[in-house]
Amino acid sequence: MRFFNPLAQETGRRSYEILIKRHVLQPPSYFVRHKAKSGDTLSWLALKYHVPAKVIQQINGLKTDAIKIDREYRIPQSGGVRAAPRVTVPSRRLPPEPAPAPIPNAEQKGVARPAAPAL
Repeated sequence: MRFFNPLAQETGRRSYEILIKRHVLQPPSYFVRHKAKSGDTLSWLALKYHVPAKVIQQINGLKTDAIKIDREYRIPQSGGVRAAPRVTVPSRRLPPEPAPAPIPNAEQKGVARPAAPAL
């Protein structure tokens, strides 16, 4: 969702965590790539990245819990969105002061000006 209005941005920022907690929105997810080294096990990857081993198996299409050295495995992670900086909404601008009333002059009182000479 894209916001252009500063007030809407602030409202979206404040409501985002609440919507995720109430399961209205899914938290964004992304994948971390891990290249397996000697001694790595599926359970060790699960502990390191705080993801169930079954999920790592399913994502990578593994039929057993054996992993191969020098192969990259995708590890799903959630979150990924950092908190936006707080938006400051400027205070309401007041309307300008009314202009002072004009000073009445002779024309406004009905006094006629002398006619200009004809050319």
